[in-house]
Amino acid sequence: MERANAIRKLFIEHRDDYSMEEAAELVGWSSRQMVDEIAASELRRVELASRVSWHAVASIAVTMWSLQAIEDALGKNASILPPLARLTDCTVRLPQYQVLAIETAARMRGVTMNEFLAGYLLDLVCTAAPALIRNVPGFREAFMWPQPVDRQTESAAF
Repeated sequence: MERANAIRKLFIEHRDDYSMEEAAELVGWSSRQMVDEIAASELRRVELASRVSWHAVASIAVTMWSLQAIEDALGKNASILPPLARLTDCTVRLPQYQVLAIETAARMRGVTMNEFLAGYLLDLVCTAAPALIRNVPGFREAFMWPQPVDRQTESAAF
């Protein structure tokens, strides 16, 4: 299945769960790869013989597809993403050698500068997450997406 179609099917035509075959097709894997990923990851709570939850499939998908690809495929439906998870423009001024380093690192990984920086900054976000969760409304929902947020434990999680 073409990536943009898979993204729209997963995020717009949201279902509670999928067969192992459907889940694998959505992320472009074989059923065996899906079974192996679930068995080897935090997703192992899913019974391998049963259906795969939307959250499990979406969690795999967001590690494979950039948020830019997801927003582009969703188009006007990107509003289904948590507000703080949506992309926004940010202009920074950096020394040219740092820009060249970022461009080179991104090129070596086969990703855009945006994708590289988003991944690189994730460590910073993880470190700052406890304070941000306590102080920024909506941060936990965006940070944890696509996993559901338990509103009753939202402030106690970190």
